[in-house]
Amino acid sequence: MKEDWRSRFWSKIDKRGKNDCWEWLGFVKPDGYAQFSLNHKYIYVHRLAYMDAYNTSIPKGLIVDHKCHNRKCCNPRHLHLVTPQENIENLCGARHGNKSGVRGVVWDKDKNKWRVKVCHSYKQYSGGSFNNIKDAEQAAIVLRNKLMVNNLFDRTEHDTGIHANR
Repeated sequence: MKEDWRSRFWSKIDKRGKNDCWEWLGFVKPDGYAQFSLNHKYIYVHRLAYMDAYNTSIPKGLIVDHKCHNRKCCNPRHLHLVTPQENIENLCGARHGNKSGVRGVVWDKDKNKWRVKVCHSYKQYSGGSFNNIKDAEQAAIVLRNKLMVNNLFDRTEHDTGIHANR
């Protein structure tokens, strides 16, 4: 008798993960995303977990976003459908190469101040210049929250006062 893919799939998940994440124990790509072989094709586990848990397909033009930012997480409560733009909005941490270590904050050596620059929908928005990096970070959070609907990281991190990558 052929093995049921659901039992094989769900048996590869550890539901005792940190922050209520259900971590994938199988194959994980170098970029951190987990995959599962189904009908001789690889599918991302977070997509499969979402579709199986909610008994639905993923509509064209939408993607499954990790609210928790854990690419190996398969907990359906941590997953939601978003547009590609909304997925970009839900980033955490500073961009690669950002020397300040704070998302949306760069050092302006000409003014000798921290400058807030937030990109949204291919446009760059200025949030001002600051003497203190903490003030610049708060201004970047306020500006992102004003511009972005799916900026979950700042909303949850800001509310609790916890800052990642610090």
